[in-house]
Amino acid sequence: MQNNADDLKEIFEPLEHLLETREIGALWVDGGSSADQIMHVKSLGVWVKHRAWTNDHDFSMNEYLRDRDIKHGDWIIQCDTSERIHPDFVHKLLDQMLDNFEEQGINTVYQRSKPLLFRKFDDQFFMGTPHWGLQNQMPHTVDIATFDGFEDDKTYFWSNRDDINKWITNGMKYYYVYGRSNHMWLVYSPANYPESTRNLIREHEIQRMVFRRYCRTELGLSMDNLDDITEFMKNEELTQTFIAFLNYEKVLANYYRYIHGEDQQIIYDTQNSWKF
Repeated sequence: MQNNADDLKEIFEPLEHLLETREIGALWVDGGSSADQIMHVKSLGVWVKHRAWTNDHDFSMNEYLRDRDIKHGDWIIQCDTSERIHPDFVHKLLDQMLDNFEEQGINTVYQRSKPLLFRKFDDQFFMGTPHWGLQNQMPHTVDIATFDGFEDDKTYFWSNRDDINKWITNGMKYYYVYGRSNHMWLVYSPANYPESTRNLIREHEIQRMVFRRYCRTELGLSMDNLDDITEFMKNEELTQTFIAFLNYEKVLANYYRYIHGEDQQIIYDTQNSWKF
């Protein structure tokens, strides 16, 4: 994370007492924040590691997982800038839950298919960007929704991310800005695309790389962010080659339609059939 002052306050300040008393430890992997933000986080008792942000989620996550102060067998709660940990959840973990988990042989707690809480073992590592997974998780596993007192996703841990409004722009970012990306494996997974095959996913990934090279070498567009490609899609006369890419890849087509003002629900409903 980098330069997310409000997010950092909302994540760490509710846990300040637990950090001060050293009942828990917190480690933040900084991707290039200001000196003032780093000093504020350190003042709360948070350890800070530095790794320049390179669009590699797993590389940054492995940075903390391999930290020498996190020992074999330690429990880890992981969150990104959009996620929040309820202090009561941490208190319950410290008071009883962790002991119960260890007695029952539970080593991983899931929320919505993501590992939320897990014990560290020295053969573990994160893999994948932007959609990451923790490799070599230890059984047994349990879903947080089965906990006593669980009512909804905000009972213990929740996300402030506005997925409804960002599914198109994030998809385009993962397609265009990210050099290494496994986003095609999500977009065309069997769960999201009934006609999916491994070969189909590979074909879309190959075309993604071809498209990025076309934009960089033929159109001279920057890939640092979405500014250049957005400007081109809005204001330039599209080439036949570009239109062919639009008609092949729904992630591109969705973004093109979105920046031209189409309703998101209509885009979603027609994304598999729309043509330029």
